[in-house]
Amino acid sequence: MGWPMTYPRFPTLATSAPVWLIGSIILLAMMIVIQLTH
Repeated sequence: MGWPMTYPRFPTLATSAPVWLIGSIILLAMMIVIQLTH
């Protein structure tokens, strides 16, 4: 049912891929810093 609505979002999802990639790297770095400080 929601396929016609999700199809146009695929190009925007592909262009925003570096955004969540950088976000996951920052989150991973924060977890490492927390473990090192503790």
